[in-house]
Amino acid sequence: MVDVEGGRKELAFLVVVDLFTGEIIINHFVHPTNIVRNWQTKYSGITCAEMKTAVKKNLAIRRWKEERTMLFDHMDSKTIIVGHALHNDLNSLGIIHPTVIDTSVLTADAVHRPLGRPFRRTWRLRRLADELIGQKIQGGKHGHDALEDTMATRNVLLYCTKNPLELEAWAEKARSEEPVKCEEPEANESETEDPWSLDEL
Repeated sequence: MVDVEGGRKELAFLVVVDLFTGEIIINHFVHPTNIVRNWQTKYSGITCAEMKTAVKKNLAIRRWKEERTMLFDHMDSKTIIVGHALHNDLNSLGIIHPTVIDTSVLTADAVHRPLGRPFRRTWRLRRLADELIGQKIQGGKHGHDALEDTMATRNVLLYCTKNPLELEAWAEKARSEEPVKCEEPEANESETEDPWSLDEL
């Protein structure tokens, strides 16, 4: 995604891979329909020059809605969509979908579920890829690469589902590294009450 006029984000590259086979189904630049204010190259992996070249060589889909139509050719309402911080991708595509697996939620839940409370943080894909599957990603000149990130997300999910004990060991380590936070008492609390309470284990 890139930042366009009006303070919005718009799709600029889309990768879709089959979870089970690893087949690359879509791997395209998508020419933004609005004026780009910030290419966010560190995160998008895209430069203005690369987009211009892709458009000139007819390697970019002209509009994100056309790219979404291509995506719909490969899925239906029963398809499970997998991603990392998937809400960002779905927002950029203008999609509401009933069945998703988000690796950022999956791994955060593994860490925080034993604490009996909603998770307060998630882990970046780069760290998950490194610690769970030993894969170094996002180290290129532009930072992110959409295909690399997609394959890493796929591999993280497959690892987590095939190795639940290893996922739990990683989660236990992550829990042990979480700082313990304390809350200040409310102004109207009695001085005889314990002024500190554990906010996070």
